[in-house]
Amino acid sequence: MPTWDEMCAAADEVRVLYDDINQRKLGRTWNLSDFVLGFTGDVGDLAKLILAHQGHRADVAADTGKIAHELSDCLFSLMVIAQETGIDLGDRFTADMAALAAHLRPTTAVDTQPVLEGRTGTASRHGHGPATVFTPPGAADERQRMQRAHAAAARTLRVEPTGPEVWGWQGRTLSRRAGRWWLRLVCASQERGGGRLWEGTATAQAALPPAVPRPRLHGLVDWSTGRHAYRAELSEYVPLPALQAGSPVLTSDPHLPDAWWTELQAALTATATVPTARQSVRQQWIDKHFTRLTGLAPIQITAWTTGHADLHWANLTGPPLVILDWETWGQVPVGYDAGLLHAYSLTRPATAARIRREFGHVLDTPAGRTGELVAIAQLLQVTARGQHPELAPLLARHAEHLTGRPIPVTTP
Repeated sequence: MPTWDEMCAAADEVRVLYDDINQRKLGRTWNLSDFVLGFTGDVGDLAKLILAHQGHRADVAADTGKIAHELSDCLFSLMVIAQETGIDLGDRFTADMAALAAHLRPTTAVDTQPVLEGRTGTASRHGHGPATVFTPPGAADERQRMQRAHAAAARTLRVEPTGPEVWGWQGRTLSRRAGRWWLRLVCASQERGGGRLWEGTATAQAALPPAVPRPRLHGLVDWSTGRHAYRAELSEYVPLPALQAGSPVLTSDPHLPDAWWTELQAALTATATVPTARQSVRQQWIDKHFTRLTGLAPIQITAWTTGHADLHWANLTGPPLVILDWETWGQVPVGYDAGLLHAYSLTRPATAARIRREFGHVLDTPAGRTGELVAIAQLLQVTARGQHPELAPLLARHAEHLTGRPIPVTTP
């Protein structure tokens, strides 16, 4: 069977031949309107043949060969129309069918799809999958306390949770699907409630432009009981699987279409335009830890931008693209987001190379390289604590490639 590219090449050749004929006979070539009118004629001919094939018309002789010919004519017209309007029909068809399939799947299948909770170095796919790093609290009374609080939030927000429980980082969050909504409960001690992570989802909803594809926040409720503060967030449920399950480290190449990469670039560009006082990566952390973790000379960040700050494959869906978990968004060094995604992809060289091609205009600049090194340093801290040990030697090797200096690998 020919590939899509081979089919497009064949259609291009036929179009060139038609252009020559029309130029000689009509004194001009067909334009977009001509091809659209031709397409409607092809569809009409196809409809007649199908009706005849099903016995509804006796005035038309139909067989599968004629139907196949009209289908080819229709496809040719669609390919030319797509080319004339600048649409990559192959990529768009793949993306739209994936989105439609996700929308049409029955509820029992959708309920097993992932919504992520966490921060750099952590991810969850409804508690399943290899190397899952999220678990409920160890103590039964703590689990029950969170479950009671989640049920109270559902009553206040007038939704009925039906999906399985999804626990977040160290049991500090509990989420469940509630119809077309996703109900997420965040818990902290009284003195720690209301901080940067606490406010991330709400501030992202208020500040980020619609061009950034993300779950929209629908409602909030805050309360305190005893020693604990709670925030419940009701957001759109995203009926799409994350591109990586159980861990942010990529385990297989996602083979994403060009359109998806274009959407990701556009989303990060739009995010970068948002002014914010939220600081996701701090110079104080760099001053304290960067040299200790990498053995490199201290660095001073001079180019900052607004970023997601936890960009990894368990926080991305597609196609189409949706970026999940905006809890930590804010100011990051230029190159940090792309560098973090690249670092989590080092286990899959083909995807890592694709990221460098797509974001080379950022990563290959002095500021972008510095931001990438900060992302690597943060992940080296994560691996030194025993998480994602498979990444440690890859991170060190890549940092050495960027700097020309050997990077130590610390084991827990």
